[in-house]
Amino acid sequence: MHCTAASPDRPATRERLADVRIVITGAAGRIGRQMTLELADSHELVLLDRKQPKARKWIRVDLTKRGPRRRYGPDSPVFSWEHHLEGADAVLHLAGNPSPRASLPDALRANVEGTWNVLEAASRQGVPRVVYASSNWVVRREIEAAHARNELPIRPPAGASPDTAYGLSKAAAELAGRMAVEDGRIDCFVTARIGRLEPRPVATERLSVPHRITIGRTDLRMLLRLCLERPLRGYHLVYGVSPVPSAAFDLDSTRRLLNWSPVDIPEGPTVEDRVTKTA
Repeated sequence: MHCTAASPDRPATRERLADVRIVITGAAGRIGRQMTLELADSHELVLLDRKQPKARKWIRVDLTKRGPRRRYGPDSPVFSWEHHLEGADAVLHLAGNPSPRASLPDALRANVEGTWNVLEAASRQGVPRVVYASSNWVVRREIEAAHARNELPIRPPAGASPDTAYGLSKAAAELAGRMAVEDGRIDCFVTARIGRLEPRPVATERLSVPHRITIGRTDLRMLLRLCLERPLRGYHLVYGVSPVPSAAFDLDSTRRLLNWSPVDIPEGPTVEDRVTKTA
């Protein structure tokens, strides 16, 4: 079943999005491959990526490129790839420049312009929900400062405090999604500030920032699945880290919103374990 264009009178997004159409951008990336595996058995997937297809079939598109209009009017397609969103119930937007070392022009083009274009296309095609893979780099300066003061975890809502062009671009993309909801162009935009993806978190004495922002594969897959399937409207911000010792983010609000229970428990002895053994 396809939901029509966003409007104040439209009923809330369905309670579950099982067996419906989800577009995944950046499907060939690290997170994209994980989510394709997670969703393939229960959803109709449309896989988009700018890379040339290899073993798994996806559609090659560049989300930053505009194409010729096929007809004129306020609902006219602007992007040559826009028709791939037709009939979709949600977009899982993973595409972008993933490098924290990206230059400002590269980061803005891929992460801001690309996200803006996806939101425009989603609005015209009547896609009610966009789930956006943001990053801990949006609040990296605050994380570092709180870590230095021994005041982690950060408790939401946390405003943007990037320290790189990459973090700045992800923060701007979050704002673009919030604008789209407040303007009535889409029903729901979920921003997931994701930590560093690992096969499984590892417990360690090194309580540096990178070790406090890790998320395991299982936790990431379930977090994004719930962002797609939970009955939500409006703009929402969630945090994605596994329950590592002294994690950087307080997850209470994310757990309540999504009914999410992280299961990737760190492997190996924790600092607390060793203290207990030597006591």
